[in-house]
Order: sequence, then C-alpha cells, then structure tokens
Amino acid sequence: KEIQKRSLGVRGKRFEDLLRNSRDMILVINKMGKVVYRAPSNYAILGLTDEEAVGLNIQDRVHPDDLPEVQKKIKAVGRKPGLTANFQIRALHTNGEYKWIDGTVTNHTNEPTIRGLVVNYHDITEKKTADEEIAHNERRFRTLIEKSHDCISLFSADDRRLYDSPSINKILGYTPEELTGRDAYELIHPE
Repeated sequence: KEIQKRSLGVRGKRFEDLLRNSRDMILVINKMGKVVYRAPSNYAILGLTDEEAVGLNIQDRVHPDDLPEVQKKIKAVGRKPGLTANFQIRALHTNGEYKWIDGTVTNHTNEPTIRGLVVNYHDITEKKTADEEIAHNERRFRTLIEKSHDCISLFSADDRRLYDSPSINKILGYTPEELTGRDAYELIHPE
C-alpha cells in the first residue's frame, strides 16, 4: 500500500508539473460560473494567480458584448453531462485590457472526481489582431482596385483569368464574371 501511495504521489506531481507548464488554462466551474478549481499554471492568461481565480465568477471577467453567449453556453452545457460547447470571447485581464480566448466547456458533473463544468482555454489575442489586420488590408486594397479607372487582372500559371477589376467593363465591355476562367490571350489581337 505504501508503494502504491508513493506511486500515486509521483504521478500526481508529474501531472501537476505538466499542467503548470501548459499554455492552456483548465478551470472547473459550477453551473453558476464560479471557479471551484484552477489547474496550477505558470501562465496567467488573465493575470490572475491560481488563488485569485478560485472563487471568482468567470462571468465577471467576460466582455459585456460576449456575456449573453457565455451565459447561454454555460446553461446549455450544464443541463447534460458529457455535453461540450466551443467559444471565442473577450475576457478581462487584470491590467484592464481584454484578451481574446478560445476554448471549450464540457459538462463533467457526473464524474465524482470533478463534479463540475471543465473549461479549457488559451489566449488567441495575437492571432485575432493579425486576422483583423489582414481583413482590414484586404478591404482597403479591394476598394483601391475596385475604384481604380485602370484595369487590374490576375492570371493563373496556366494563363487563365482569375480576376478582373470592374473597370474591365468600361475598357473592354465585358463584366469580370464573363472573363473569369477564360484564356488570357483570347482578347489580344494576334499581331
């Protein structure tokens, strides 16, 4: 029995060390959203220590615009053991900034060692910021191309038209849709 206890202690310590160095956060919350356990972690995504997180209602850290979604998902998942829901929301960091987090919440209320909803999440703020920047640049360049009086065309490696700006209609009398997929040289005089 003593060896078995030591073995469990070593495995528990190993598991704790693995969790502590994971960039994902793991919480156990009750059906009201109150944190009853937070896995030990060196990465405080929202700036909270393990001790500060326990007892906190996660809904207090959720961006007001995202709160209805969070409440709906906690309520739905809380109804049925084994049910899982995904989320992407903004959560308040202790420095006052909102961080984008992506995660899942799973109902483990019927498991005696857990008895709660397990929330796994990680910080996606940098990815969201980069995605927003790309979308902004795409909108800006699309506007420049679509408002240009010059025709801008894109061709595939096998000389097929992929894109023509709307000005092609004024210049050649074709709509961009009529030209998509056609041979690049079809409209060029042979000489």
